[in-house]
Amino acid sequence: MSEGGIRARPARQRRETHRGCAATDDNAARRDAGLCEPAVNWETRPSLCCMTVRGIRIMLLVAIVIDIAYWTIWFTQRSWVESDTTAAYIAFENAFPLADAWLGLTCVLAFIALGRKTPSALLWLIAAGSAGMYLFGMDVLYDLQNDIYGKGAGGIIEAGINLITFVFSVIALRWAWTRRDALLTGTAT
Repeated sequence: MSEGGIRARPARQRRETHRGCAATDDNAARRDAGLCEPAVNWETRPSLCCMTVRGIRIMLLVAIVIDIAYWTIWFTQRSWVESDTTAAYIAFENAFPLADAWLGLTCVLAFIALGRKTPSALLWLIAAGSAGMYLFGMDVLYDLQNDIYGKGAGGIIEAGINLITFVFSVIALRWAWTRRDALLTGTAT
């Protein structure tokens, strides 16, 4: 009982409903006859992002490898990945290693937490996804304002990096959020 004598329902308790047919005795015959659509079970419905923990861990590992490879190439063979040679572009790119290191660290910590099935996996997946979205937003805005995408092979590489970052971030955020209960209890599969 809560204050005032009103009984509080547990947060997870859900009333069985069907679209167009409330769960009352009056609608029981309609439901039994199949005239009502069953309610969506958000816990078991097929997901657009149906990756497993293993798939997410592979995605995190790929993100870590790409992050390390990009910055290794940037500092050793810059011409392979640079989209522009102006001082402004190089200064802009040189501002990213710390932010990308943070993204890499969150990916490593999410990878470890998922492997150990610890509740912190939720935190680190959301941190990785949001770090990726932030980097995506900064990079895309600069690239659009400075016509980087129109600069040949470098522009294509830049667009590819932006697309990969966006897809990674959306998957990490959506997967973590839709499985938050399982992540917090260590039962995510």
